[in-house]
Amino acid sequence: MNKKFKIVVSLILIISGWFLAGIGFTVKYGHPINTILYLFGFLVSIAAFIWLIILIASKN
Repeated sequence: MNKKFKIVVSLILIISGWFLAGIGFTVKYGHPINTILYLFGFLVSIAAFIWLIILIASKN
């Protein structure tokens, strides 16, 4: 995969993680589902943001 594609995937993951966290925080599904969606969305966003920083900082 080239660097541009990886950056686009990372940005899509950040947006989808933000979307999942928003659904988990605002929609009333029940305790375990809300918590799982919120935490998974938060973790996906953070991991994708770290991956984006590493990709931008790399020279390849």
